[in-house]
Amino acid sequence: MTQYGKPEYWDERYSRDLEPFDWYQRFNGIRDAFEKFITTDSKILNVGAGNSRFSEEMYEDDYKNVVNIDISSIVVKQMQEKYQDFDDTFKYM
Repeated sequence: MTQYGKPEYWDERYSRDLEPFDWYQRFNGIRDAFEKFITTDSKILNVGAGNSRFSEEMYEDDYKNVVNIDISSIVVKQMQEKYQDFDDTFKYM
């Protein structure tokens, strides 16, 4: 049985699979529904962010107050390096 709740599972996955993966939808696919409830000034917590492009697409649409968290320290480090040039309101922890 897959151990989705274990950091080791995700660390191993993100160590071998570097391609971005969006589990549900890309931001562009749900933008209209999202904009009904969230403004670009909102503080947003993205739980289980992984290496998804979701937050990146939000950032490109002026959602700047985004904190991304994940159970995998491997993917957090990868994303911190990838987005190091984004301003300090866009974070991976």
